[in-house]
Amino acid sequence: MTRNRQSSRAALGTDRRLDADTCAALEVLESRWALRLLTALAGGPARFSELEGAVPGVSRRMMSERLRELEAAGLVRRTVDAGPPITSTYSLTTDGEGLGTILDMVRRWAAARPVRAAS
Repeated sequence: MTRNRQSSRAALGTDRRLDADTCAALEVLESRWALRLLTALAGGPARFSELEGAVPGVSRRMMSERLRELEAAGLVRRTVDAGPPITSTYSLTTDGEGLGTILDMVRRWAAARPVRAAS
């Protein structure tokens, strides 16, 4: 493809190549349970036990691992509450809150769809 044609495709928004930033963001979001945890936290801060109830099917070990990854990616903040007992509260960072509109759109889209059996 010629350079001129490539630039015109990009200008029209038809260039389908994903840039490095998009790929890095999707890599974080594609992790199993990540979007479910982020969606649960979009409702506000939650303790670990509250997230367990909000995201059925995830093991404690996997949820802990995924929350650490989301924290390292700058999407989730962990606050240790002095206690007793000592507890951790998780919340979205400013970057994590930036996903709120997208997560809300997914919820509305899912609610509008007919229920389908998982295959």
